[in-house]
Amino acid sequence: MRNVRALQALRSEVCAWGWSAEAVESYLGALDKDSQPVGYLFVCRTCGRHMAYADFT
Repeated sequence: MRNVRALQALRSEVCAWGWSAEAVESYLGALDKDSQPVGYLFVCRTCGRHMAYADFT
């Protein structure tokens, strides 16, 4: 994921899970569009704002 603001938002969300800084960066570095964990980037059609979501199973 290359959108800086979206990545910062995900970093804040994942930090709230109580993970170590190393685990957070490892998770974010592993985001992949075709694999787990997966990262999604959405763009609002009205305002153009980028929103991010990440998931894993």
